[in-house]
Amino acid sequence: MRGMKSTWESFIFEEFEWDKLEQKLSLRYSFDGVVRFEEVWRFEFEMVSGVDERILNKAFEGLWLAAGVSYFKAALPERIEFRDGGISKSQAKFFQKVWENGLGEFFYENRISPQNVVNFKGEKLETSNFKLQSSKKEESLGLAGALLPIGGGKDSITSAIVLREGAMDFETWTVGDSAVQSACCHALSVPRARVSRKICPELLRLNKEGALNGHVPISSILAFAGVASALLRGKKYVVLSNEASASEPNTEWMGMEINHQWSKSLNFERDFQKYIEENISSEVKYFSLLRPLSELRIAEIFAKRGWDEFGNVFSSCNRNFHLGGSVIASRWCGSCPKCVFVSLILAPWLSGEQIEEAFGSIPFAEHQNETLLAELLGFEGIKPLECVGTIGEAREAVLLGAQKHECLRSRADKLPATIFGYKKWHEHELPEEFEEILKKVV
Repeated sequence: MRGMKSTWESFIFEEFEWDKLEQKLSLRYSFDGVVRFEEVWRFEFEMVSGVDERILNKAFEGLWLAAGVSYFKAALPERIEFRDGGISKSQAKFFQKVWENGLGEFFYENRISPQNVVNFKGEKLETSNFKLQSSKKEESLGLAGALLPIGGGKDSITSAIVLREGAMDFETWTVGDSAVQSACCHALSVPRARVSRKICPELLRLNKEGALNGHVPISSILAFAGVASALLRGKKYVVLSNEASASEPNTEWMGMEINHQWSKSLNFERDFQKYIEENISSEVKYFSLLRPLSELRIAEIFAKRGWDEFGNVFSSCNRNFHLGGSVIASRWCGSCPKCVFVSLILAPWLSGEQIEEAFGSIPFAEHQNETLLAELLGFEGIKPLECVGTIGEAREAVLLGAQKHECLRSRADKLPATIFGYKKWHEHELPEEFEEILKKVV
């Protein structure tokens, strides 16, 4: 538990290095300059010419700062230091918030007090590329089109359907190359930009020896990688597929709201866009296309507009996405919170036969998953620490799904006959043109 003195006094941001010829970014950190880590990212796509190296360097700096949390958490040294230069006060404030909130689940599961664990300090004078660019219009980067991150689930595919029906110029973007991601990208038949991330083996060794481990704000790391990729591909927009319910916390721990999806929340999205404007470039826009929608509304669109094309290639089961590769033989394990939740919210629009064909079973109907279903419905424990929707959405899925699935009727009888309102239009940060095409589709 926190309170025990760490073996190491300082977590040090050593340096980051971009090898343009090999398209490789090396991120280096250490504990007290003794235990050293190097994480490697490779940008495995054709880069556009004339990329502004100063702006690209700021994007790489952000990725370096964001990715450091994976190594910091292994020992939680009391000090965070920089080998050379340091960061500004506004940067320190941003990463203080991201690391604290993004490590909430880690603190909760390891029973660590979140107070005074993360200690970023700003040292440099404030700078703003946004102000420089707005005063020098001739420095426009000439960006156009969008990058759409593809994880393989229904959400990113629904975003692709919306962009495609809206005739928007986009290409897919993946971190890694899982079978599910490849199948989805192939089915979409648009250009794909791929990057790879190699975690330092030293961290994996420490984890095996009992170092602190747990959930990190991975989406914040991917956000910076996405912005860097957009610059390298000449794209203006990084279009995420996070829904309204990503902002809802799972539980509370020592005065802190714990949200497994904090770095997918609207709060993070707004802070991150401000960070881009002030520290990288005002031309790059990062937002979630599906933010106005509930999980249930997204499921309806996917079931009605994308099932025939993608029903047998998509998967949201996280057991497909482990460092060592997939740990399941099929696309769905059928027994985790994601399998139960995704099958449940598709239930109002799909038959049992359709669900079973895609999932290999009907997860929400399996006796072994009764406890998971009870947690999703708010009757036991806490909402699972996974990327699942709200308790209200799960309950509405049961009420609507009971009309098609007899196994849900006994559950529906125990629920209040109130509707969550899954068609509600939620708060968002969409540019006007994207909001227009989303409204046309829904």
